[in-house]
Amino acid sequence: MDFFLQYLAGHHNNIATLAGVDFILFAIKNLISLIGTVVILIGSVLAAGRYCVVRFTPFDSNIPRQMDDVRLQLGQSITLGLEFIVAADILETTMAPDYYSVGILCIVVFIRTFLNYFLNKEILVLRQQGS
Repeated sequence: MDFFLQYLAGHHNNIATLAGVDFILFAIKNLISLIGTVVILIGSVLAAGRYCVVRFTPFDSNIPRQMDDVRLQLGQSITLGLEFIVAADILETTMAPDYYSVGILCIVVFIRTFLNYFLNKEILVLRQQGS
């Protein structure tokens, strides 16, 4: 239980130094970030499993279409996970707003938005090919 509380407290070494509201906000931020990481991890594991099934199924002539489905599933889980992680970063910046934090947040959000844009673009292409 102590490990879980330490994780939720974030980079603070002593949970006792956090005020009640700060602890709750750090816990929520870390929990949202953890959810995003778990979404990406589960999506990656499922995509790897589906890839193995598709790749090693003998005598299947529809492999390219099935590979596109695997890529679509992986892209969707990465996009969803990144949205959770961006939300956690925004929450963290609202807790301790200074120019450095806001600058880092802007850079991180820009990079993740850039990634999400191209992932969503590829997802739409794969969906249209499937129709």
